[in-house]
Amino acid sequence: MLYNIIPKKGFDIIKLKNIFLIFQKSLIDNRKGIREATEHLIQNGHRDIAFIGGDLTHPSIAERLEAFKETLREHNVSLKEEIIVVDETDNRIRNGYRAMEKLLKRDIRPSAVVAANDAMAIGCIQYTKTIGLKIPEDFSIVGFDDIEISDHIEPRLTTVRVHKEEMGKLAMRRLVEIVRSKTQTVVTVHVPVELIVRESTKSLNASMPQLSATL
Repeated sequence: MLYNIIPKKGFDIIKLKNIFLIFQKSLIDNRKGIREATEHLIQNGHRDIAFIGGDLTHPSIAERLEAFKETLREHNVSLKEEIIVVDETDNRIRNGYRAMEKLLKRDIRPSAVVAANDAMAIGCIQYTKTIGLKIPEDFSIVGFDDIEISDHIEPRLTTVRVHKEEMGKLAMRRLVEIVRSKTQTVVTVHVPVELIVRESTKSLNASMPQLSATL
């Protein structure tokens, strides 16, 4: 075997003979992804925008929430703490379902929801269907990750795609560099993200189609 992968807290270490290549794990551009998702909703006329997430001890989820708040402030959109639901224990579909249930029992009903990941976004959609509401007619919903099922649910989920295959290519290029230089190093590989606009969001701007549409 040419290499061994040694998982450590916060890192993956690849050992190639006597060379250690250390990859940091928290590499997704969470801020850029959430910024694009939130700006997409703002550009399409949404002002009462909720955030749903869980397990804020997870660095990526905490960073996505902070980026959401920053983007609202930068666009002078009021941040309404009462439509931020982040008390779920994790970020699974069932937690998104419960979080949406909590959200819709509060005094302010948002026009759009940014979910911390696709699983929670799917849970949100499932709950709205159980009470007779429709996406995106009643709510716009955006996820994060672009997992495979996101393009196959009804409606197809608008989300932030994480280009993980690109991370693999970058990692291999860095690995070749390390092998050639015969050094031990910590490598930061930033994973590109891209907003993918599908069917779960709509424009509130009168007589205008949804902006920034991407298939």
